[in-house]
Amino acid sequence: MSPGFWAGLFLAAVVAGCWEQRPSRETPVVKAFQKTAPAVVNIRSEAAADSRSPFSRLSRDSLLEEFFQDFPGGSSRRGREGGLGSGILIDARGLVLTNEHVILGASRIVVSLEDGREFEADVVGADPQSDLAVLHISSRENLPFVKPGRSSDLMIGEPVIAIGNPFGLGHTLTTGAVSSLHRSVRSGNRVYHDLIQTDASINPGNSGGPLLNIRGELIGITTAIYQKAEGIGFAIPVDRARQVVDDLIRFGEVRAGWLGLEVSDLDPELRSSLDYSGAGGVVITRVAEGSPAERAQVRVGDVVEALQGRPVADFAHYRQLLRSVTVGDRVSLRVFRAGKIREVSVPAEDFPLSRADDLIWRQLGLKAREEAGGGPEGANRVVVEQVEATSPAGQIGLAPGDIIRRVNQTGIAGLDPFRQAVVNSRYQESLILLIQRGEYGYYITLPLQSSVKRSRVGND
Repeated sequence: MSPGFWAGLFLAAVVAGCWEQRPSRETPVVKAFQKTAPAVVNIRSEAAADSRSPFSRLSRDSLLEEFFQDFPGGSSRRGREGGLGSGILIDARGLVLTNEHVILGASRIVVSLEDGREFEADVVGADPQSDLAVLHISSRENLPFVKPGRSSDLMIGEPVIAIGNPFGLGHTLTTGAVSSLHRSVRSGNRVYHDLIQTDASINPGNSGGPLLNIRGELIGITTAIYQKAEGIGFAIPVDRARQVVDDLIRFGEVRAGWLGLEVSDLDPELRSSLDYSGAGGVVITRVAEGSPAERAQVRVGDVVEALQGRPVADFAHYRQLLRSVTVGDRVSLRVFRAGKIREVSVPAEDFPLSRADDLIWRQLGLKAREEAGGGPEGANRVVVEQVEATSPAGQIGLAPGDIIRRVNQTGIAGLDPFRQAVVNSRYQESLILLIQRGEYGYYITLPLQSSVKRSRVGND
């Protein structure tokens, strides 16, 4: 055979070898997307719109047309608002995890799957404090879902993947890295704590979608709450989400634990009188009679240095740490008393409804009464009876005779449900109320008294 034949054969072998050595295009990112995308859903929420409101600038100026058609005297108004977001199926039976703000005020929620199927969704429960909500869609077939992973072992710098529905465009993937952990961010009247920060793009419409690690494991729920800078996105850690979701599925709400303490910041005079030289901490100003804290022998004048093993910086930080405490938890407190450090364990219990009226007056500045009828299917309704002029309720324009129809996502059909809804929201910066005045209804954002005045006193 000619030398040319052997040269050609050799060249073909070299080319074939090089081709076999080319890296696969199916990277870990591609595999993660293929594994997870069928469980990522688009969420479309609808609510009737109203441009006129008798309340101050803090009101949301929204009307739930369909909601008010269920009540005597309810009225339809013009217009319709729509919202877009994302979610992730976490159960084959149709449970969807998303952000609370994605479905806030919605009278109708439609969930779309990657394969084009659409379902109307019901709200299982929603928690404004964590900005998480659980929806349910009904299907005759098992649905694709993603099991939650872990966020406790996240490392700054590790790659992450976000999937969502930005601007309503459909499934979109962005990549980045974990930029920081345990971030706190203010958005409007809310403050979100203990967030994952990432440089993966999280645009409007991505809210509620999954944040994944490079193995395609769910490590967070993205939330587009900070639009002031590019390259900064946030996600709620899945470990926190797991705790919230469990309560939402079991009870329809998150049951915040009660210890029975009131605390304040430490000023120089207090530090001197208590002979306390620590850098942070809060001082206990009141221990409720019969409370878990009293039974655990916590005393007025004790300085709380740490809660659940985490140092307490100040009053605001103390409230932040309490947000993760739910009914049934045992809360470890490290306290300073008379020159000595003591470790105390306090069981977190349900907040007694018998104390709720006092809490409502001090945090909202209103008193309410229950009236028979007037609600859906003849249910009772809650009517504002008294408003303190300088309180959040008074400043926003609430007045006697206004009817309270919702607190956040909870429908109100009596005084006890109203009390419970406020109790469950007592650690929030604000409440969102659906108020009926006459034949029309409006959403208003009502800051809580402890957040407005920063009175340095907090109930837990």
